[in-house]
Amino acid sequence: NAGLAKRAATDPDATAAMMFHRNGGLLCRSVTSERYTRIWNSEVTARLLELNGRHGWQPATPSIRVKAEGEAALFASDHDLFAFLAHPDRVIQDGSVGGLRRGFFVWNSEVGAASLGISAFLFREICGNFIVWGAERVTELRIRHVGTADQRAWGEIRTALRTYSDQSPEEDEALIARAQRTLLGGTKDEVLDRVFGLRTTLSREKIGAAYTATLQHPDDGDPASVWGMVNGLTRISQATPYADERMAVDRAAGKVLAIAF
Repeated sequence: NAGLAKRAATDPDATAAMMFHRNGGLLCRSVTSERYTRIWNSEVTARLLELNGRHGWQPATPSIRVKAEGEAALFASDHDLFAFLAHPDRVIQDGSVGGLRRGFFVWNSEVGAASLGISAFLFREICGNFIVWGAERVTELRIRHVGTADQRAWGEIRTALRTYSDQSPEEDEALIARAQRTLLGGTKDEVLDRVFGLRTTLSREKIGAAYTATLQHPDDGDPASVWGMVNGLTRISQATPYADERMAVDRAAGKVLAIAF
């Protein structure tokens, strides 16, 4: 109400698009500019069901590798929507027990709180609160709610997911093998210097912690390699309590991975 009053005082001719929810009364769910293009959560879920039926993507559950029973990773409120889908049958071998699976997050807000987005990645395991352990090769696509967003959204996302789903495991395995062969240095100090020189926001101490984390998990590979360091950074990220700090670590891991690709 304060924002509307201020807007009216500064620009009496201003217009806005308002969405109301009617259920025994009227509740204003959002106030947006007239440039805003709404993508309804119901449209998103309908497309996810299509992906489930045609391409085999399934809502992720804890320990999908062993098909354990559990709550599916599908969440929605009056504010936003989040879903985590995974492909149970596509296995990419990286030398770890069980290998990697393909998965993606999709999120949306029909009230202007967030863009429509998708984040696709390879992962090892899912724990009970749906933290993805060992996520690698994360790529994102975001579509803002403006212009022809409703027309563009699913064309771009469908194409990206179809390519991702149908991609041969051998291609990913070849890329992983290259990352495993690519060394960052001959000693620990050389490795830390190389990663620190990428100009990320990480301290040398945190990079050293990632190196140590890799040493403690033999499946993660050689800590002096690109693949080993990425795995170590991923473990550091998952142990970080704040989302902004985790994102900084994940972005640093992406820069390290780019060295091999």
